Amino acid sequence: MRLPWYSKSPPIMREHPLVASLAILVFGFGLSTLIFVMGQRHAKERIQARVERQVQRTYLSMQDHLFTYEGLLRGGRGLFGVREKIAEDEWRRFVEELDLPHRYPSVKGLAYVERVPSQDGEQFLIRYSEPALLNPHAKGYDIGLYAEQRGAAIRSMESGMSAITAPIYFNESEPNRPAFGLLLPVYKPGTLASTPESRRAAHIGWISAAIYLDTMMDEVMRGMDPDFGTQIIGGNHPVRGSLAYEHNLGGMQGHHGRTPPRQLDFKWGDRAWAGRVVPLPSLDRTADYRWPIWALVAGCLITILLAGLAWSLISTRARAVAMSKSMTLALEETLRRHESHLENTPLGVIEWDPEGKIRTWNPSATRIFGYTETEALARSVVELLAPTETPETLESRLELIPKSKAGIHCTLNCRGKHGKIIVCAWHIAPLLGEGEAFLGATTLIEDLTKARQREEALRHGQKLESLGLLAGGIAHDFNNILTALLGNLDAAVEATDERSPAMEHLLKAITSAETAGELSTQILVYSGKGACAAKEVLLNQVVEEMAELLAVSRPPGISLRLQLAPDLPFIQADPIQIQQVVMNLILNATEAIQGSGLPEGSITLMTSHRVYSDVEMESAFSGQDLPPGPYVSLRVKDNGCGMDEETLPRIFDPFFTTKATGRGLGLSTLHGIVKAHHGGLWVNSKPGAGSTFNLLFPAAESLPPRPPPASNGHYHSEGTVLLAEDEEAIRTITALALSKAGFEVLTAANGLEALKQFESNMGIIRCALVDEVMPGMSGTELTKAMRALKPELLIIACSGYGDSGLTNADPKDSGSAPDAFLQKPYRTADVVEVIRRVVGGTREG
Repeated sequence: MRLPWYSKSPPIMREHPLVASLAILVFGFGLSTLIFVMGQRHAKERIQARVERQVQRTYLSMQDHLFTYEGLLRGGRGLFGVREKIAEDEWRRFVEELDLPHRYPSVKGLAYVERVPSQDGEQFLIRYSEPALLNPHAKGYDIGLYAEQRGAAIRSMESGMSAITAPIYFNESEPNRPAFGLLLPVYKPGTLASTPESRRAAHIGWISAAIYLDTMMDEVMRGMDPDFGTQIIGGNHPVRGSLAYEHNLGGMQGHHGRTPPRQLDFKWGDRAWAGRVVPLPSLDRTADYRWPIWALVAGCLITILLAGLAWSLISTRARAVAMSKSMTLALEETLRRHESHLENTPLGVIEWDPEGKIRTWNPSATRIFGYTETEALARSVVELLAPTETPETLESRLELIPKSKAGIHCTLNCRGKHGKIIVCAWHIAPLLGEGEAFLGATTLIEDLTKARQREEALRHGQKLESLGLLAGGIAHDFNNILTALLGNLDAAVEATDERSPAMEHLLKAITSAETAGELSTQILVYSGKGACAAKEVLLNQVVEEMAELLAVSRPPGISLRLQLAPDLPFIQADPIQIQQVVMNLILNATEAIQGSGLPEGSITLMTSHRVYSDVEMESAFSGQDLPPGPYVSLRVKDNGCGMDEETLPRIFDPFFTTKATGRGLGLSTLHGIVKAHHGGLWVNSKPGAGSTFNLLFPAAESLPPRPPPASNGHYHSEGTVLLAEDEEAIRTITALALSKAGFEVLTAANGLEALKQFESNMGIIRCALVDEVMPGMSGTELTKAMRALKPELLIIACSGYGDSGLTNADPKDSGSAPDAFLQKPYRTADVVEVIRRVVGGTREG
């Protein structure tokens, strides 16, 4: 596009768009500002013209009314044309014919005032005043008593002209209503008076009118411009001030418009008056000050648009030249970004033609499938599927690709270069050309194999946790039953003669019950709820002790190697349970080597210490919800028979075993112990390649050992014991055993009942035997409530679980930590022994 002004403009403007744009902006803004100023001035002049018209109209209207009132007075003076006196009736008829209330509402009345000589000088007495009803007391009134009226009368008499008083307040019924008097002199008939002295000599009286200022001004302002207010200033009253009249201001104080008031100075009769014409805010709104603003805004916008257009036109040619260069660079940059994306994206990118032949293959696709780009090109995409996915499965989906602009998303089992099965998410999008022609497809492939493995690990962990909860609940109820059984068997033994044939059967029954208790303990350990006497343990020391202990029983041909990291931190653990873990792992590895049929084998025990991050913990121990931080690890590796993919997920299931005999609680117990110590584990095993067990335990912070309760060296079998137990059979047999041992026993079937018993007998209760799991209030809550009332109270906890709130209480929390613990099932003799030992000691509150 070529414009005439462009070709004729100076070179500097054609070559420098900034200069041309600035010139247009300066000219346009200057012109817009000039129009704005002229428009504002025109609007202001129009307002001033309206103000002048209002002032002129007000002045002329006031003068017209004054001439009218003087005409009334001159008509009254005409009655004295040939006479010096007129009758009162004649005056009344004259005033009635004027019909003042209707035709002249601002005139209060007309009066004849006679100048009468007196001893003190002279009086100005009102002889006639009509209408008389409006001012019945006016007749005989001396207007000369007031200086303002007397002065106006004398001025009128000496000048021969009418005279006006300042605003006065002569009506007692309306004390705040200003009025003024208008007086016209009356001279003797036939007298020609030309000087003040001759006029005074010929003067006989005045025709006077009392005129309400507000009513008159209302008549004056009728039909005036409503956008103005009016004030009349004048008066001589010291209290009421100088404001005599106000119109259309509504009590508004000050000036609120943008146009200033106009002073109004005028003369009525022989007196100068002052007033103000006040423009109201509504006047400014009628002035239309807005169009200059709109003109300014529009001019500025047009100027900006013209400047922008000039900038665009002048710089288009330069941009076109630069664009041709930048497009080449952008194309090269796009190709580099595309290549970088293909090289660095974590997703496999595969593009194929309409026949399904691969024509694009990126490094991530090589990482996922194992084929190099050279090996993959010209292959069919169907060859990437696993045998479980039939070619028809993908081909049926390929038929839908050209019809689906949104693409297809599916999850398929794929096969890598070496036959590895890979689970992949395929995101397939069609490549369409002109006329929606199908040119092939591009696919983003995400490897979901590890994610599926993590999900499987999480599901397996949830399954084990559910089994643990079930096993723990069964063990808890089983322990309660065994406790009641052992208690009753102990009572039966005490009541039976040693020579009785039943004694042998009772002792065998006790032995069987204790064996069942050991099985219940193993179930609790599996569920992660086994009793854990935690303290600081050096893992290297436990491994060395167990390796030395099992060295004697190790079969020949199997070597045991130790690779222990120096300076390991402590772990907070039960040393007995950690010994059981190490022993189970060594025995399990030994059986795996023997089952492989190899003449020789090796077992390696390795320890280490490291700090795991969130990412490392999720990668190594996926699905086990372990927090990041410092951990101590134990790794046990063997070259035994290994396990297949079907066996590996089930090795921690209770009672699962690959051996012909056995209870199958070895590895499940190991899993429970690790879980109870807030640790984690993973197993790596393949058939014929051995197994590796990796166990993780949190590194411990050193805690001060909890001091055992002090003992005075002897036992007591006296005092009152509070027994809180919800199982009636256990409560009955335990209370009986304690009573036989010499204790007073108070029993409660739940926590709330136990707290009531304690509050009622606080002074005599020395010790409380508290079950952890009770309805209404747990043993931990009951312990805290009783310790709050009596800090020195001795507490013995018992539970069918091993990890109850009482047994796991913080050693630093004296309000919830018990003084001793009894694991169910227990013997009644154990209860008596523990209570005697605890009561024999003393406890500081």
